[in-house]
Amino acid sequence: MKNLSLVLNAVLLVAVGVLFYWHFKGTGSGAGQQVTFEPSSKDTSLLARPLKVAYVDLDSIEEKFAYFKQKQNDFDRKREAADRDLNAAANEWERKRMQMAQKGAALTQADVEAFQKEYTAGMQDLQRQHDVKQQEFAAEQQKIMEDIQGKIKSFLDDYNKSKRYSFIFTTGKGALNLFYEDTTYNITDEVLAGLNATIQVPKDK
Repeated sequence: MKNLSLVLNAVLLVAVGVLFYWHFKGTGSGAGQQVTFEPSSKDTSLLARPLKVAYVDLDSIEEKFAYFKQKQNDFDRKREAADRDLNAAANEWERKRMQMAQKGAALTQADVEAFQKEYTAGMQDLQRQHDVKQQEFAAEQQKIMEDIQGKIKSFLDDYNKSKRYSFIFTTGKGALNLFYEDTTYNITDEVLAGLNATIQVPKDK
């Protein structure tokens, strides 16, 4: 969820800057005046459009968007399985080390040196495997976040054809996107209902 929030935060920062520009450009020094959208294009049909905003709670998306939950659960199970395999291999090397230690004086110096070399190489190989897996999982997690973001963006593009919001912001505990939230403009439930109705949940692997 933090990754999804960070990706959307970049868009939010740009949008907030544009929002403030339009606000002060449209209202001047007066208070309580309606802000209007003033595009630079020659499309005069947009000039009188009022500024409409709404927001979506990303924590609720994480908790209730079935597609996202399934993708994250599949990813977590895959990562946990890889961790178990690496831990099992490390435990096997530790078992071998304990067996060698129990032999004590029965071991020759050559035996000790040979095992130390083998043990060190084995542990180094496990560390390399761990590092590779971490990189693979980081890339996979990024792909999941991009997939989720793309699906939400696609849905909102269609959703907003009738709603005609100027901005749809995000909020959540993971990042301070909005200093104040008027729940009148919270469209999370609508968005969740639409997402869950239109986006198929992937089957368990």
